[in-house]
Amino acid sequence: MQDTISTKIEQLDEKFGKINQKTETHLEGLLWAKPITYWDYIQTDALLNLQIQRSTLPDEMVFIMYHQVNELLFKMILWEMDQVCHNEKPSTAFFTERLNRISRYFDMLTTSFDIMKEGMEPEQYLKFRNTLTPASGFQ
Repeated sequence: MQDTISTKIEQLDEKFGKINQKTETHLEGLLWAKPITYWDYIQTDALLNLQIQRSTLPDEMVFIMYHQVNELLFKMILWEMDQVCHNEKPSTAFFTERLNRISRYFDMLTTSFDIMKEGMEPEQYLKFRNTLTPASGFQ
């Protein structure tokens, strides 16, 4: 165990030495740092506060969240494509895994249309859509 800790400290010394930092300073900082929680890491509060309605119609919230989820899926697709594009010699396994991920994200997108079709009242959609002019399909 002591060898493992010593090895890790040597690796930290090397890492921080490359940026002219002292390992001791970082270790002391850990003594006073608050531990990160899962919710802080994924910024749940920020994410869940991004839904701001512009009308008083309840289904507008469904519309907003549905489209935000889709945008996150598109970002995931672009992230995977970026990894493939910037890997000079991707292995077959790497390429296949990234392609499978992209395919699964597109599966989620295509199967999610029922949320819009069956998850909102058309009358509400037609009303709040007009309050969003020109932001909702009018561009």
